[in-house]
Amino acid sequence: MSARPIRVLLYGDLNLNLIDGSAIWLQSLAETLAVGERVDLTVLLKAPEERGLITDALHAIPGATIVSGPELAGIAEPLPVPVVRSVIEKLDREQPFDVVVLRGYPLMKDLSKSKQLHGRMWVYLTDIPQSIDRLTAADEEHIPRIVESAKHILCQTEELRAFIEGVFKEAAPKLILLPPMIPPVEAEARARAAARRIVYAGKFAPMWGFLEMVDVFTRLHADMPDLEFHVVGDKIHTREKAGYYEAVTEALNATPGLIWHGGVSRARTAEIVSSCDIALSYRDARMDRSLELSTKVLEYGSAGVPVLLNRNPMHESLLGHDYPLFANTLDDANATIDAWRRSDKVVSIGTQRRSDPHYLAAQELMRNRPIGDITQVSPGGVCNPAGDNEPLVVAIREVGCAYGSVGRRDVRLSRRRPERRCFVRRPRQRRLRAARRDCRSRLHVGRRSSAAHALAQHGDLRNARARILDAA
Repeated sequence: MSARPIRVLLYGDLNLNLIDGSAIWLQSLAETLAVGERVDLTVLLKAPEERGLITDALHAIPGATIVSGPELAGIAEPLPVPVVRSVIEKLDREQPFDVVVLRGYPLMKDLSKSKQLHGRMWVYLTDIPQSIDRLTAADEEHIPRIVESAKHILCQTEELRAFIEGVFKEAAPKLILLPPMIPPVEAEARARAAARRIVYAGKFAPMWGFLEMVDVFTRLHADMPDLEFHVVGDKIHTREKAGYYEAVTEALNATPGLIWHGGVSRARTAEIVSSCDIALSYRDARMDRSLELSTKVLEYGSAGVPVLLNRNPMHESLLGHDYPLFANTLDDANATIDAWRRSDKVVSIGTQRRSDPHYLAAQELMRNRPIGDITQVSPGGVCNPAGDNEPLVVAIREVGCAYGSVGRRDVRLSRRRPERRCFVRRPRQRRLRAARRDCRSRLHVGRRSSAAHALAQHGDLRNARARILDAA
């Protein structure tokens, strides 16, 4: 007898006619959830389909059912939050769902009151206040109710998970990491354009720094007429700042050297990005406190394109404190890009502790066995379960690698004991490994594997730290 199908409903409070990271997230999660014959996936759309940049990919998912929310509600505009609840409950009454995956804090303020859906909602929280000083009395009422009504709370990063657990302790057993989902990319040489190119892909909002980067580009373009600025996206925020929409529209259409591609599919975006030399992810300093990681940063890296971005704890954890393309001011951004255009070279930081001479020497010692046979492996650091030493000994003997390629652990040699022990130190943030597992699927690297995936997927990983990208 075959197992009963698992019925899953996916809804994000997003207009999929507009392309931004949230829309790409919903597409990625739908493709992820649909894996396996047992999953019966239904995707509920917030807005009528006007173009298929996202929805065409949804319709192409085998076995997925795409349902128009406005049609079910008998309206012609995007679903208001109060109507969403009635539509979802109606679908659930007709054929109950096992799992209801939802995204949107304003949405969950209402849906958390649903007794019908109680205990089956998997809630992706991303737009809540992400520091204690920003939490209001209303938040302290809404979030605990959301936690109580949900089966699971999905967090994009370990930092966000830790914050929610620290402030709302009752959420701890329900918290699950759902890291960014990046499509697999073949590791092959990129076709470089004749002209030098920088690229930005994403939405246009005051705190996303687009107009500031246009100013930097304009100054550089005056001295370097062949420099191109490729821009992908067409979602322009209109509420945060008066006159912002008009300023962005003028910049997109009237800036010499700026090539605006508009809203395009994820695949086409990847093609455009991969043909460029440097990607931009410069944002307002107020966003440095964010506990989320831009998926676009990882996609830039997946395409083999180094990215200029703010220095903040999240990015330093990902890329290392010595990453050369950090910029926290417009002067920093201008100087970084100007140095690149003058030298034609960008040094990108990839896997840590793999390219320094003493690590390479240690690897040779292990391969050639001048120190004798390896008889014992001792896990060090924290959170190391006991009893797994022998498999590591065998693996190290067979692979003979000095760092990171055995169970994704740091490896170092010690001459202090006669048995010539090899010490293995696991990454210290155990949960962080799970959060970044998606980025590690193709690389055997250490705890900063996201950086390797983002900036060092070409060539020998041992030399990734010192890899120099030819930007010409």
